[in-house]
Amino acid sequence: MGTPDMVFDEDMAVVFRSSNNDAEWEAQIVHGILTSAGIDSAVVGNSVLPVLEFQVRVPQHELDEAQRVINAAKIEGSIEESTDSLS
Repeated sequence: MGTPDMVFDEDMAVVFRSSNNDAEWEAQIVHGILTSAGIDSAVVGNSVLPVLEFQVRVPQHELDEAQRVINAAKIEGSIEESTDSLS
């Protein structure tokens, strides 16, 4: 088994979720934007069973900043307005 890329010492909060047909792609976009903003995040989902929901989770203490970054990305057009962020 491989080792995880990140280990979090606190509860993770869901900042994005989608079960759309392009949910994995959307989750990767959100993850990339958060990473670019210096916010640790993890994509949770199953590519083998794409009918299940994909989520992007962030450490609880970074939730507000993550939501602000996602909203800013929607305004500038980096993320589609229809993206199912939880903000």
